[in-house]
Amino acid sequence: MPDFCNCGAELPADARFCHKCGKPQREEDIPRAEIVETPIILTPAAPPPQVAVNFRNLVALRVGFLSAFLAFVLSSLLPLLMVIWSTIGGFFSVYLYRRRTGERMTIGRGARIGWITGIMMFLIMAGVFGLFMVLLSNVPGGVNGMAEQLRGLGMQKEKVDQFVQGIQYLQNPLDALKALFTMFVMVSVATTIGGALGARLGERR
Repeated sequence: MPDFCNCGAELPADARFCHKCGKPQREEDIPRAEIVETPIILTPAAPPPQVAVNFRNLVALRVGFLSAFLAFVLSSLLPLLMVIWSTIGGFFSVYLYRRRTGERMTIGRGARIGWITGIMMFLIMAGVFGLFMVLLSNVPGGVNGMAEQLRGLGMQKEKVDQFVQGIQYLQNPLDALKALFTMFVMVSVATTIGGALGARLGERR
């Protein structure tokens, strides 16, 4: 017997839909597409690139100058401890740089900041020395005139004599260059070591 749809249309054998009204003629299991949930993998953001520590790094320059100035002031008060103050200056510069930038400090980066601090400290010392020599040349009587003024201020004779000998030694250009070179090596090495120590101790924390 032929099959008929509810609409009256005659259906061919095994018809799935009515060709006239489109009504389904039997229920079928239509496979559903499986939804595959892809897990979301959150990758940590890459840390920002570190700025090179050199004389084009403004933060390093400011930190180095501040640390160098403090070390210079302390060295002026206690000259015999200048190497120690220089080392502390290099150490302090690494501490300040880490606080201001938040960057990780390796021993190499700490040593470079310490070296920059040493250069700054030497420039300050050389500038003060040059200024002192200019002022000395304008003192009536030169070195002897200044020695008389120091004695008048109550300074002990032995210290005045040591001061005069030191000034006379530095008035020789060759001796002055030797003294400045020795000062440069001593200060730069001390601050570099201090910077490396500061970075090393910071890594342990």
